[in-house]
Amino acid sequence: MKIETPPSGQSQTKKELPSFVGDPPTERGFHVTRFEKMAKEYEDSIVQKVLHWNTKLSAIDFAQTEAIRDNADFERRKDKEFQAWEKNLRVVIDNLLEKRDQRNLDGTERKDIRPLLLIMGGGMKGPYGAGQALLGLPEAGLDKVFDTVVGISAGAATATYFVGGEPQAAKGASIFYEECTKGEFIKFRRVHQIMNIDVVTEAMSHGEKSVDKQAVLDSETELYVGATRKEDGEFELINAKTARPGMITAVGASMAVPLVYRKAIEVNGEKYIDGAFDPMPIERLIKQFKPTDILVLPNTPFDRMDAFELNPGQYLFAELAHQTGSLGSIGTVEKFLRVKEEIRKSLEYIQNQNKVNIGILWPPDSGLSNLGTNPDKVEAAVIESARDVIKQFGSAQPRKLNLFHSKKQ
Repeated sequence: MKIETPPSGQSQTKKELPSFVGDPPTERGFHVTRFEKMAKEYEDSIVQKVLHWNTKLSAIDFAQTEAIRDNADFERRKDKEFQAWEKNLRVVIDNLLEKRDQRNLDGTERKDIRPLLLIMGGGMKGPYGAGQALLGLPEAGLDKVFDTVVGISAGAATATYFVGGEPQAAKGASIFYEECTKGEFIKFRRVHQIMNIDVVTEAMSHGEKSVDKQAVLDSETELYVGATRKEDGEFELINAKTARPGMITAVGASMAVPLVYRKAIEVNGEKYIDGAFDPMPIERLIKQFKPTDILVLPNTPFDRMDAFELNPGQYLFAELAHQTGSLGSIGTVEKFLRVKEEIRKSLEYIQNQNKVNIGILWPPDSGLSNLGTNPDKVEAAVIESARDVIKQFGSAQPRKLNLFHSKKQ
């Protein structure tokens, strides 16, 4: 497929084509193939045959649709609010680079720079953080600079692979575009358990993608996962390295979204559910770990912040879930419905405090949704998020990212 350049009369200040056009040939070929596949799937769909029988869409049309989304993201980043976040982020990036460079220079540590990495949740928007943390940060040489890593919900799995280091990192990212896009992970017809997080914990425990637990334990980086106690609805940070019966169980507890998983998971003698009810526990992190710098991977693009808000259908779904017994109490439903409000409070706190440098690394918008399972779209988000991190930290773009693909997939 040939991607044509925009007509000379159009503005060149925006990205007129999707960001992949400048990518290395191997990734460019991946994107070309996926757009061709999207066009073929549309041509074969009932929607096209019945409702839009006289409409033909080519691979170019789908590429241009993504270009429009890229342009919207590009424009949104020009506004004052985003620039304020960028200013905060720049301070954190500079300090992380200082710590990295000092370590590389003579092997000593900058004890005055104590960075913490927070990887948030987001269901199938988790590939944003996976691309950033498991491919982007290691490529920029930042896989060893954090004193503490905290993962919440989908971010818990990513955090575990990150602390385990290479070569595990790329395998962890692949779980999102391989295991998580297969039928066993998300089934809308399986009303009692729409999302089966056992698929992820099984991949983390056995087979070619199993986490190197010893590498995690041996790492100097602390690893914590956020989860909510089922009994009283209180958020807790669990030390994954010392969790009983094991770190993968703690990761599962953090990911056990009650609206779609319906089971609590026992860790350290307590039953827990999804940690995303306190999605950005900044004040708690500062108090408990006393970092000088926090880098937040939010798993949502800046121009999609409203995605935190539930629409009327989701409110109804939450209420039905409560009535059918998939939640422990109405208080849990209320906590779920207040997620956006809590995030906004955290964002305001970040902007108003001056004790700790806090930077939010918003990923580029790849159009992911919380329950979307298109493997090509997920893999594209991993790639774009990784390359954005590499650019943000001023590192040279590799010709080929260290993506992992299972032979069994």
